[in-house]
Amino acid sequence: MKVASVCIDSPLPHLDRLFEYEVPDELAQQAVVGARVKVPFGFRRRQLDGYIVSLAPTASFEGQLQQLSKVVGRIPPLDAAVWRLARAVADRQAGIVSDVLRLAIPTRHARTETAWVKAHPEIALALSQEPADGQEHSTSGSPQRDVTSGSESAPTSDADTARRPARIHQRPHVGCDFMANGLVVSAWVTDVVERVRAQLARGRTTIVAVPDFRDVAQLAAALTERFPDETVARLDAGIDDDARYRSFLDSLAGCSRIIVGTRTAIYAPAPDLGEIILVDDGDPSFREPHAPYAHVRDVALIRQQQSGADLTFLAHSRSVALERLVEIGYVQAGPVPPHPHVIPAAAVWGDDPLLSAARIPEIAYAVARQALRSGPVLIQVARAGYQREVETEQGTRTLAGAGRTADELGRAFAETPVIVATGDQVRDQVGDTPALVIATAGAEPRCRNGYQAVLLLDALSVVSREGLFASEDALRHWFNAAALAAPDGQVVLTGVDGRLARALITWSPEVFSSAELAERASLGFPPAVRFFSIVTDPGGTGHVLEHAGLPTEVQVLSTELEPGAPGEPDDEVTLLRVPYSAGEAAAKALKAAVVRATTGPAKRQHRLRVHADDLRRFITQ
Repeated sequence: MKVASVCIDSPLPHLDRLFEYEVPDELAQQAVVGARVKVPFGFRRRQLDGYIVSLAPTASFEGQLQQLSKVVGRIPPLDAAVWRLARAVADRQAGIVSDVLRLAIPTRHARTETAWVKAHPEIALALSQEPADGQEHSTSGSPQRDVTSGSESAPTSDADTARRPARIHQRPHVGCDFMANGLVVSAWVTDVVERVRAQLARGRTTIVAVPDFRDVAQLAAALTERFPDETVARLDAGIDDDARYRSFLDSLAGCSRIIVGTRTAIYAPAPDLGEIILVDDGDPSFREPHAPYAHVRDVALIRQQQSGADLTFLAHSRSVALERLVEIGYVQAGPVPPHPHVIPAAAVWGDDPLLSAARIPEIAYAVARQALRSGPVLIQVARAGYQREVETEQGTRTLAGAGRTADELGRAFAETPVIVATGDQVRDQVGDTPALVIATAGAEPRCRNGYQAVLLLDALSVVSREGLFASEDALRHWFNAAALAAPDGQVVLTGVDGRLARALITWSPEVFSSAELAERASLGFPPAVRFFSIVTDPGGTGHVLEHAGLPTEVQVLSTELEPGAPGEPDDEVTLLRVPYSAGEAAAKALKAAVVRATTGPAKRQHRLRVHADDLRRFITQ
């Protein structure tokens, strides 16, 4: 008899464990570790989805076992390393492993799977068979252990065994590069290509996670052009579901040694994983909006620790969370590359109040006029549209958008073409002829030889926004825009001075992030500590905290009543401050509290939700 330990796909916290099922003889060949299955559950024998995590000849349960109902598909999608990662992430976040697996494993497409099996019959056969006697279970083409054990993959050489994995913050080069296929890419893409090249030389796989599908598109195109003999697996929302599932199967089988995608790419199966590259880790899109709310940065750190792969944070700026990792010695800072000359407009204004009130100062016009003799100029603005009026303490204030800026500069440079790029008016790249390119943050087009000048307007209105991350996000946007300049180009920063301006002028983001981290630590704000929130029925917080058994280091910061949706009860939300040293114990205690609240007699059950690393109260949308 074979007994399968199955992880059931269920949102119920008390079902977040393995259940044993007997494998019937007719399914013995198909029921392998990692297989997707359907199993009966409960006295009504409802059919639930699940994954086989391990197989054993006997059961630990002494009663009568139910049997597996069905094995779904010919390819077992749950990779051993991905299971360990998902389990660790769920435990850290006081969450449910099935929630993580929904992020990690895309929806199955039967037609795509059938076509893939026909194209790779030998690999499909190896994946769908039990290991021979004496060999370890594996759910991928590389040598791995059983789903519930050990390290991610075996080293491929003695040199790999001897080397120590690296965790670094690499500052990308500035400017843009021109590919043979006519694509213009940011210089950071070229840096990624070189790191991928080094891993391919070692026979290892690279996972690259980027903020959005536009970054995926330019990176995938560049990697395909530079490595035509390699299959680049793309895992992001910018492609169809069937194409994404095909890329997932390529990754699972080891057919692709280059994996590129957005948030969920960090969970991709990757035999012989050599390096994880996280591009611009401070981008808000890396905050997972779904339970268990794990930031991609934290998932990458867990996976690097489990796999022994290298981990590279590739970013022009340095997030405050990354600064903390650098200061505790967990991540090493890389060298500073050549960068453009940054001119703070405030230094030119002096004390003249009329000049300091100008949105586009004379120095910006002068730099743009000079730069337009040889190439395009990028102007970053705070918002799209034409203009918007807002109420401030000083009265009504008119905020200019990309449209109004285009009108103003179009009149000043009447003979120069004006190009507008926003989230709605997408423009991926521009030529190297003189032009004024007006773009909102994150929508800046790439220029073949880099921009001759970059003007950063509306800086004061950007940093004046409410929210803990306003200044951090502003600095990141400025660095990313300034990095599109040619190495010998000029950048004009308007509207701000102080440590934010110094960080950009000296191309040293740590000037800001280190000071910001110290301030947050003194206030007990993230990322110096973790924040958990618990949501209960009104009046239920006291009972939860009394019986949760939280570590003594955990502090209760506030308890507030929040109105529920129409027809729904109100929520009582309690915010907890948790030191990193107590994070594991706190997550375990809160998970146990959730299980107790949702099991047992109905009259004893009550509502309880936990949100780990809850930053919603620090973010202004």
